[in-house]
Amino acid sequence: AVLELSSGLAVMHRDPTDGSLALVDIVSSLPPHCTTRNHPSEFALSSDCRHLYMANRGHDSIARFLLDPQTGAATLVSTTPCLGHIPRHLALSPDGSYLLVANQESHQIISFRRDPESGDLTPMGHPFDIGPPCFIRF
Repeated sequence: AVLELSSGLAVMHRDPTDGSLALVDIVSSLPPHCTTRNHPSEFALSSDCRHLYMANRGHDSIARFLLDPQTGAATLVSTTPCLGHIPRHLALSPDGSYLLVANQESHQIISFRRDPESGDLTPMGHPFDIGPPCFIRF
């Protein structure tokens, strides 16, 4: 779950028998010692459940987490500039090769190529200028 007011990611375990949730981990979506006012918005999970991406509004970045397949614990690996202002929403392409980011206040959708093994993001360099985008759906 996105912890919008504390810039965190809460990783939960769901008990399949009764549907109850138990907290596994809480991890910041910001680099260490960052004091930028920030409010995360959307997250996207890779199809192999190893990489999770979260949009940081304020820090204007995409936080990339590596998830432990055994415990579900999350580790912040990197933050990538979103190349705009206020990333409201993001989405992975159906094949997982691209991540698109809707930068609401800079009125652009930015595309990143995604390495499926490392999870690294590389800007494609072709922003799509549009009115204030707030949602991306494939």
